[in-house]
Amino acid sequence: DPASGTLSVINAEFKTPAAVNLDGKGNLWVVDTAAGELSRVDLANGRKHLVKKPNTALDNLAIAPDGTIYVSNMAALADKPAVPFRVPAGIKLDGNTLYVADIFAFRQVDVSTGAVRDIHRMQASDLEYPFAVGLSAKQVLLSSWFTGSVQVRERSDMKVVDMLHGLKAPMDAQFLADGSIAIAEIATGSITIASGAGFKERRTLISGLGGPVQMVLGPDGKLYVTEAA
Repeated sequence: DPASGTLSVINAEFKTPAAVNLDGKGNLWVVDTAAGELSRVDLANGRKHLVKKPNTALDNLAIAPDGTIYVSNMAALADKPAVPFRVPAGIKLDGNTLYVADIFAFRQVDVSTGAVRDIHRMQASDLEYPFAVGLSAKQVLLSSWFTGSVQVRERSDMKVVDMLHGLKAPMDAQFLADGSIAIAEIATGSITIASGAGFKERRTLISGLGGPVQMVLGPDGKLYVTEAA
């Protein structure tokens, strides 16, 4: 109530209601991004009616004058082969498998066939807007400057085993030979080394860089860095 500030719960059966809209006929339309559902809620009694399950990562909706409901999806791919990704930001190749940080999803590509598979999608998992991929023999690193985090995932099941937070806009993270993690922090122009239990030990490897963006560990054991500024 805008006059009194009183809050009233209409319906509490949703996981992650990303957007709602009224159709002027006593219905509230809701997209649940975690469940991948479009539902109608009767404002008179609060009852929820599942209408459609487009897919997870639903983002918004709009209602046209003719009653058509238009729904957007932040991770959905186009049917055309020319548009196989949404916002590809970082890639790493391992044999015939290409891993892609697609910001709203983490995907893998069979380079021999071009087949794209979703590993995780935003809001339907614990993914945190990945911008870059780091690989070791058994683990994957997903960096996100948006959330200031680096996720460590097991390659066997892609589950998170460690989370590094409190970083200054991490653009990329790569495993080093000793098991530590090198992190390019664009906000400070530095590369940080994280090590120890839970990678809580932090030290600055180098500072004064001009916008460190992505890294790769070379066969010579050296860390190669691209700078954007």
